[in-house]
Amino acid sequence: MKKSENNNYLKFNRNLGTLQKEKVVIKDNLNIEIILKYLIPAALAFICYINGLNGDFVHDDIFAIKKNPDVHGKTELWNLLKNDFWGKSISSTTSHKSYRPLTVFTFRLNYILAGLDPFFYHVINVTLHVIVTTLFVYTCKNILGQRTRDAVLAGSLFAVHPIHTEAVSGIVGRADVLAATFFLLSFITFSKCTTSTNNKYGTLLYLSSLMCAAAAMLSKETGVTVLGVCIIYDSIRTLNSLRKEWTDKLFSNFLARLVLTIVFTVLLLSYRLWIMDGSLPTFTKADNPASYNDSISIRFYTYGFLLVLNLWMLVAPINLCYDWQHGSVPLVENVTDPRNLATFTVILLVVYLICVSLSNSIKKHNHLLLMALMLTAIPFLPASNLFFPVGFVLAERVLYIPSMGFCLLVSAGFFQLFDAMKCYRSYLTTFLMILLLMFSLKTWQQNKVWQSRKTLFKAGVEALTYNAKTHYNYGNYLKDGHEYEKARYHYLEALRLDNEYASAHNNLGTLLDDKTKAEAHFREAIRLQPSHQSAHINLGNLLFKRGLKNDGINYLYKAVEIEYRNPEALSSLGESLIEIGNFTQAEVYLQTAIEVSPDFFEAYTRYAYLLSKTNRHEESAIYYKKAYELDSSQSAALVNAAHEYKSMGFTTDAEVLLKRALTIRRDVNTLEQLAILYYTAGRTMEALAVYDDIEKLNENSTETLVRHAKVVANNGDFRKAEDMMQKALLNSPVSVEYLTTFAHLKSKLKKYEQAIEYLSKAVDLMIRSDEESDEDLDQLYVDRGNNYKDMKMFSKALLDYEAALRINPRHPTAHGNCGAIYHMNAVMQEPLGSIEKAKEHYTKALELNPDSEIIRGNIAKLGRLQYQRDTGVG
Repeated sequence: MKKSENNNYLKFNRNLGTLQKEKVVIKDNLNIEIILKYLIPAALAFICYINGLNGDFVHDDIFAIKKNPDVHGKTELWNLLKNDFWGKSISSTTSHKSYRPLTVFTFRLNYILAGLDPFFYHVINVTLHVIVTTLFVYTCKNILGQRTRDAVLAGSLFAVHPIHTEAVSGIVGRADVLAATFFLLSFITFSKCTTSTNNKYGTLLYLSSLMCAAAAMLSKETGVTVLGVCIIYDSIRTLNSLRKEWTDKLFSNFLARLVLTIVFTVLLLSYRLWIMDGSLPTFTKADNPASYNDSISIRFYTYGFLLVLNLWMLVAPINLCYDWQHGSVPLVENVTDPRNLATFTVILLVVYLICVSLSNSIKKHNHLLLMALMLTAIPFLPASNLFFPVGFVLAERVLYIPSMGFCLLVSAGFFQLFDAMKCYRSYLTTFLMILLLMFSLKTWQQNKVWQSRKTLFKAGVEALTYNAKTHYNYGNYLKDGHEYEKARYHYLEALRLDNEYASAHNNLGTLLDDKTKAEAHFREAIRLQPSHQSAHINLGNLLFKRGLKNDGINYLYKAVEIEYRNPEALSSLGESLIEIGNFTQAEVYLQTAIEVSPDFFEAYTRYAYLLSKTNRHEESAIYYKKAYELDSSQSAALVNAAHEYKSMGFTTDAEVLLKRALTIRRDVNTLEQLAILYYTAGRTMEALAVYDDIEKLNENSTETLVRHAKVVANNGDFRKAEDMMQKALLNSPVSVEYLTTFAHLKSKLKKYEQAIEYLSKAVDLMIRSDEESDEDLDQLYVDRGNNYKDMKMFSKALLDYEAALRINPRHPTAHGNCGAIYHMNAVMQEPLGSIEKAKEHYTKALELNPDSEIIRGNIAKLGRLQYQRDTGVG
């Protein structure tokens, strides 16, 4: 080989090596570009929500997750297809008709894996948001044909937009995020099937698209709108292709997809109506005031302005709130309202964008702008009030899917400016970075709002001070925290803003000490909302406790009729039926309450009480223990179970339960139950030790002090018992029980005059007030007579015994003591002496108490006295 040829050969090899290296570099750059294209938006989507992962269950999470038997696995899996989002039968007239079985299924999986730890629910929500962001970037780049930089910007805007915090940080917002996931999967697979040259593969993709659309609808109702987006997308692409070159195959394939998609959409919507029994959800005027207004023009103006507000929240998400009902957006009542100008401006802008997008689509074959508008508008249609009224005024969560189209518009518009205004690129880039940063910070801040019920409801009041519902919800939070004064203030504020707020009337009534005013609020709640179940329950319970038992029970029956599967209504009715002695019917309702809500604590305790009343103590103890298993903070359930074991004579078991209860809450009542248990079991010293512990707590009530004094007295320490009773009488209103207890102590100490004084007060008190007591009036006379007798004041003693016998002619002690006084005075030949009367009383006493050897002995002595008198012997 010549030298020149050698040089050329070497040169060629060097060039080939350079080309190969360049290919490697290009390939590496492409890989990096692909990674960054998806990594940047996904990372932003994750980072922005890190501080929301430790949030608690808030607002709708409580009912949709914490109190939903479908989530806890207490119902059959099949029931998810029959029940609404809250675990109630969707065919029920009181159902909100929110049908999202796939979302509930994911909550159920969450519960199986992690119970009710909210952290893992948040993790799934954020993960889904990252997935949606990634799919959105893919859609922008690979389906809608955006450049990489445009797709990354659109995805980044979507990742950090604050309007998404309700959907992502609010756990029940998973419905929107999950629906968005299937929405994009459906759209992607549909677009792939339209370009596939393999018929089998294309058919598989098409069927997959339909299944994803169905899954989107089963995640949230608005998910079905993806089929509308697919139809428009397919129509645009097909018409564009047919304009270039007409082919029968292309047209027939398009027509087949169009017909099948429409048919499938109709089937999905028909199924949705069928599962609801053909009935739409019922809402109140406060939920959506414009829909309840008779004026078409007012509805038109207001609906138009609501569209403006939704768009404004996408453009400038400054003032965000979890709820926009109850007067948050005043009605637009006339054409001169300046808000109509905003509506008119937006309409002009939308018309302009539609014209531009159609022009681009027809002339430039650029469908991006048109698809961005469709992605914004079509998913929003179900929330627009155009086809049917919705149950809200504004809802940030419903903008989760429509915001994709908005982010597309912003991205496309920004880079058009960026390319056209080369001199200002640095300013535009700075503006873009500031916008992303501001959105990220706002999202971070909103995540803190969704951390707890307190932060959410407090932020709601601060954001919309004129919203009655934010005050109402904050009042509920304060009520649950026992801050009743503050709760009352917010309920009153809610009623000031909306005096027809039925639930505010009801909840305010529960906090009023004045039961007449409370009753008025409950009745007003029922007048405003005849199906208000809680108001019926509260009014029924109130009337029952006031003695109007029939009226109360009638309202409770009505509450059960409104919604039979409400455990509170069922158990309240059961409790009232127990009090009137209708145990059979009460048992039916309480068992039903447990059946429909196996984790409803009150149903178990009330059923256990019924079992105790019907002497089924063993079963009662079991249900009290089941109640404790549901809520281990409720030590009272263990105390009641211990009482049942004590009733059966199982003192050891009772003692174990009482001691366990004391490890939960060391309260006076539990300690005293343990003391009583010890005392009745003959363990007096242990009982006294427990009472000493109660005294150290300095929380013992008068009743506890009196019972302690009785135990001390029975142990022989009358002086100490006397001091304790003196303290009890000083610290509490006088009662028959306290007076008689103190009198007995005075008798033991031979302080008869003081004993008589206290017993006289007890007699007067009982006569004046008809007070019920363990000591009946006849016994009080006997006790006082005994003290007179011990003081040898026989005439007064005899008067008291005879007074007792006028009340109770069958009192054996009174007969026996009367006989003794007549007998003794007969022996002494005193004026009160009478052998005949003594014999009469002794005979009656022996008849009432045949086993009394004292009476028999006295009768024998009386016989000898009679014999002596008759014979003159001795």
